[in-house]
Amino acid sequence: MWASFSPDDQLIATVGREQLIRIYSSHDFQEQHRLEGHRSTIYRVIFSPDNQQVVTASADATIRFWDLSRCTKVS
Repeated sequence: MWASFSPDDQLIATVGREQLIRIYSSHDFQEQHRLEGHRSTIYRVIFSPDNQQVVTASADATIRFWDLSRCTKVS
């Protein structure tokens, strides 16, 4: 439903109905992170200015802050 580029254009974040946040490398489109925690459709994802966090807003009436340096990378 929504995609957002990081300020340095190195990452792309996508969200939607599947309740997942997926972070991809913009160079090779390899998935870097897959984040779970919302209970409903995620409407928006926005990167912090330093690319280290994302903020998401969901239909479950929550806003979540995700620290990418603490999230497990997809292998």
